[in-house]
Amino acid sequence: AYGRNGCPVTNGSVGCSEYAPGLYTSPINLSNAVAIFDPGVYYITGTTSSGCANMPNSGCFKPSGGCRSGLYLGSNSLVRPSTATGDGNGGVMFYFTSDSGVGTYGSVSAGSNAGKPPGGVTVTDFSTPLATCPGGTGPDAALNLPPTLSGNVLLAPCTGPYGVADTGGLAARGMLFWDDRDNGDLNGQPAMQGGSGMLLAGAMYFHNCASKDGAHLGTNCSPATNPPTASSGYKAFFQLQGGSGPTSYVFGSLITDALATGGGGTFKMAINKRTYFPILKATMVQ
Repeated sequence: AYGRNGCPVTNGSVGCSEYAPGLYTSPINLSNAVAIFDPGVYYITGTTSSGCANMPNSGCFKPSGGCRSGLYLGSNSLVRPSTATGDGNGGVMFYFTSDSGVGTYGSVSAGSNAGKPPGGVTVTDFSTPLATCPGGTGPDAALNLPPTLSGNVLLAPCTGPYGVADTGGLAARGMLFWDDRDNGDLNGQPAMQGGSGMLLAGAMYFHNCASKDGAHLGTNCSPATNPPTASSGYKAFFQLQGGSGPTSYVFGSLITDALATGGGGTFKMAINKRTYFPILKATMVQ
């Protein structure tokens, strides 16, 4: 019901679907629904067919046939954080893997009509100051983050093994989406479209390792090849698109082998500039 554990649905005819952390051997597939997610780890091995709409159609990263998702936000679906205690860490972390290996991987996918509630359903907007962890530093003012947002909102943990403390000792959002490093499946890559605005607060990790040491280990990675082969690494990509009109916000960090962007909307990303990592080289190839 409205207000219970943060359910934003205000009209009395329907309520929210509430999800709890744990192992999901079936995908979370949302259409024509409003859902809230209790804080904790969502370990997802199941997948659903989600189509390949607007995926890259040329180059090394070209899916063929249908695509798969472990968390699919379809038409007229809206997701928001739950205010329930959950595991007590203040946010959610989705880990996507496969029990069956290559050809069965999926990730997170949101369609162009996601972020809008079902017809006749009214929801309250999300108060964006809640995206900041207690005691943490808010997003960079250059983002021009509005005080409220009407679309999809997912927040990573503030504390615990998947939260993070920046160099000032303040809490910040940690890991939000994490793909198994063995996922080099071109039909199982992440894709997010902000049909009605979107806020993702937390780090997103989509890197394909192709471990030489065994499945799911993520060690001794196979090198990239051009074009990619079945045994090469660095085949992961993340597709990020905005629908016409609304603005989508990414408040955190993004690690991916390739980034595909497009659409008529606008994306604004704020990287945590108080956290430093030693790296050899950062490269973006168009």
